[in-house]
Amino acid sequence: MESQNPYEDLLHQFSPEKARFLSSIFSNRKLPNSNQLMPFLLMTMNNAKKKGITFTSQEQTQITEYFLEMQSPKDRDKYQQIFHLLKEIGNK
Repeated sequence: MESQNPYEDLLHQFSPEKARFLSSIFSNRKLPNSNQLMPFLLMTMNNAKKKGITFTSQEQTQITEYFLEMQSPKDRDKYQQIFHLLKEIGNK
């Protein structure tokens, strides 16, 4: 059953530990613009790693899709390029 809040739907797909981590990132904070996104995401990935939290490829896709849905059509292409680069970095 889906709620009226896509954010809650996203969090319910993860373990409680991962949901808390995601909530700490996305709540009470304005998400960075495209110029700040890469450093923000690299820092976030590093913080998750330090806490022993890893996301599967499918989970990463879910998070990316959620984030892209929140963006204007104009910004989506920029963000998709950034996410593609991050994925390439993660595969090395």
